Amino acid sequence: YKEQFRDLRTTIMTLKKEETRFKRLFSLDTKEEILENLDTSDFGSIDIELLKKQIEKTMESVGEIKDYLRQQRDIYFATPMGMPVDKGYISSNFGWRIHPKTHKRLFHTGVDVAAWPGTPVRATADGIVSFAGWSGGSGKLVVIEHGFGYTTCYAHNRKIVVKVGQKVKRGDIIAYVGSTGNTTGPHVHYEVWIDKKPVNPKTFIRRRGAG
Repeated sequence: YKEQFRDLRTTIMTLKKEETRFKRLFSLDTKEEILENLDTSDFGSIDIELLKKQIEKTMESVGEIKDYLRQQRDIYFATPMGMPVDKGYISSNFGWRIHPKTHKRLFHTGVDVAAWPGTPVRATADGIVSFAGWSGGSGKLVVIEHGFGYTTCYAHNRKIVVKVGQKVKRGDIIAYVGSTGNTTGPHVHYEVWIDKKPVNPKTFIRRRGAG
């Protein structure tokens, strides 16, 4: 879009130049003064029809740029960023591990973020709640769909404060830290999915805080 921005700037500069010229001309008091000060030497340098076409092209480019920026903005707000709690630390990483209760080697599809019971759990991106309730070993679980292939999950909550279909913004409180389900202590089991596949949340945690 650099070339389109450059074309836009050139067209605007041309229009401003002509506007200044005509304003100066029409600020004169009499018809005689206007005619005396009228410089016709470069009248042929401005092709009105060509300028109209340039403006139309520029406005199309502006529309394309606005659409592009709008989409980038939507992607930005849909992308998970930061920790799901304001104060906490990662106590178990993404990947293969020995499960603390079953002592079996299992793939951990998220990270465990240890925090004090009752700590607010926050959405890490804008989205719509697709699940809010009990889910077996995950205890009280919240799942948020963010669009652009992103999904986040927040498990083992003590209390859920959102409902299915509710729109949330990044940083909104969705639950409170607990130890419901299959856990050894209070924490948030946090997952990030892209196109229905779990990915390492640390990639997104490093970007920016949710609060």
